[in-house]
Amino acid sequence: MAEVTYYFDDYDVSEVWLFFPESLVNGLLLSFASGYNGESEYLNSNTSDGTDLGSIAKVELRVYGRRIAYQGTTTLHLQPVFIGGDGDSHLTDIPAHPADYAWSSWINITTDPNAPNPWTWAAVESLGCDAIISATGADAVAASKVEIRVTYLPSQSPDKRSYNGIILGVAVRKQIGKEIIFRVRRGNGFFNSKEGVSYQDRYDYVVPSSINNPEAEPGRANMRAAVDYWKNILTADQQGVYNKRALKFKELSGYSLFIKEALNGEVSMYVDRGDPASVDFGIGDFEIDGAWHTLDLSAYIALTARAVLLDLDFDNTSANRHITIRKKGNVNNYNHFDVATKVAAQEEHAQAIVTPNSSREIEYKISGAGWTDLNFTVRGWWT
Repeated sequence: MAEVTYYFDDYDVSEVWLFFPESLVNGLLLSFASGYNGESEYLNSNTSDGTDLGSIAKVELRVYGRRIAYQGTTTLHLQPVFIGGDGDSHLTDIPAHPADYAWSSWINITTDPNAPNPWTWAAVESLGCDAIISATGADAVAASKVEIRVTYLPSQSPDKRSYNGIILGVAVRKQIGKEIIFRVRRGNGFFNSKEGVSYQDRYDYVVPSSINNPEAEPGRANMRAAVDYWKNILTADQQGVYNKRALKFKELSGYSLFIKEALNGEVSMYVDRGDPASVDFGIGDFEIDGAWHTLDLSAYIALTARAVLLDLDFDNTSANRHITIRKKGNVNNYNHFDVATKVAAQEEHAQAIVTPNSSREIEYKISGAGWTDLNFTVRGWWT
């Protein structure tokens, strides 16, 4: 038996993961797409050209990535899409953070529901796949490539897989009659691009608003801040620096490179939360006993947050009642925020800046009885 491997190289723009969906189809292992609970990216094309290499015995899928799971069970399923309908939804075994990115095991889809019987090379060429995320809270999945492996009994010379000396596959996408269509994705930073010349990017960076997933909002806020930073804060000269750096990459413009680094936490910027419709934590969410307790902010701030700005509203029947906030894990009584009620029975306000830990948690301590109102709201964060 022989084997040949292809990968998915295009997607449906109406069904995508939130961040860098093109990175799941560009063929680069270290360029990652990521998304949150309930998001699915439909991979609708692959690098197979339909050439008949022999009798197909087995067809398999695998994915390169990892799960970013802090709050609970997070999974990535691959569901093949055949001409006749969808196959089974297959659970992958990609590792969970802090383990490094890795390939999943191969998943056999040969006899899935709606799979062709017998398999043909045209069926391989038309094969699609849904990459489906199931996550808890603001947990996520990041992945860079989904491969197809076909095991077959050869019936013709491998030389027939070339055209004018060009091997079909990664560099060449389709063969139609006697014409070859090359796979080209030019951004402003593609290889051999000329400085000062604008090129049309294949994929625009957008913040999808159609995905009904509130847990993804911290990521959308990060994206909005990054786009605003590029448009309204960076000077033309600073943008030019990114354009020059992007010349090293085949598929990134200067804008895309900046967005990528901003969302990875490599650009220092303030991210405004926006206009929340209610407070994030009310009086019933706190333990009021004078002891330290953990407050989980992962549903409200991005993974890249280095410091968070909190708005506090409170009221107590007595003066000199204290609220203290610190980075989780600190033990000394110096680097913390503390505020006390100044007068009895009067609503008061304060703002606190505190550093979250890697799990986006902080600690609080609230002392004394008599609290009639106590609210925390995230106003924004710094990356």
